[in-house]
Amino acid sequence: MVHYSDFGVDSRIQRQARALAERGDEVHLVCLSPSSSVPVGTGEIHVHGVMGEKAGGGAASYLKGYGTFFVRALRRVSALDAAAPFDLVEAHNMPDFLTLAALRPKRRGAPVILNVHDTFPELFATKFGDGAPRAAVSLLRLEERWSAALADAVVVVTSEAGDILNARGVGVDRTTVIMNTPDERLFGPQREAQTLPADG
Repeated sequence: MVHYSDFGVDSRIQRQARALAERGDEVHLVCLSPSSSVPVGTGEIHVHGVMGEKAGGGAASYLKGYGTFFVRALRRVSALDAAAPFDLVEAHNMPDFLTLAALRPKRRGAPVILNVHDTFPELFATKFGDGAPRAAVSLLRLEERWSAALADAVVVVTSEAGDILNARGVGVDRTTVIMNTPDERLFGPQREAQTLPADG
């Protein structure tokens, strides 16, 4: 998995990595966390840290952070794949173009998944408001389309997100919804909804 986040605080990626390792898979995470290896179940999670901190501030800071991480992730994924070929590579956005970090595995036939946590153009426009140039949002939509074109499958967290992407021609007939639900081992099994008493 390739993700521009800290494995220690990203619960969605933690649960996915642990589920894979528990069934016996060897999971490699290229991310912002310090490098480490953790045995889980009959498998193991290997964390490969390639950067220090996540970018913050304005759009230029984000672009610089994304670019630096991408270059380092591309090198690390390629080196790891050369040492022991991956069965599958999953890129978690943002940014979407992290799918390109899987170019080496993809060229030899390994499938690539784009896991969309947030639709990038909408988030960018919301974050920077009226200061977000239309040209930048349009470029992000192109980036989204090209990045998803490299992927064999696209995962989204809601059907609404899937509809937004599919309406733009992204991930059509290749999109699966996997909701971000609580870990039952921490919060217990799902309970039936309770009716709150009316205000008296």
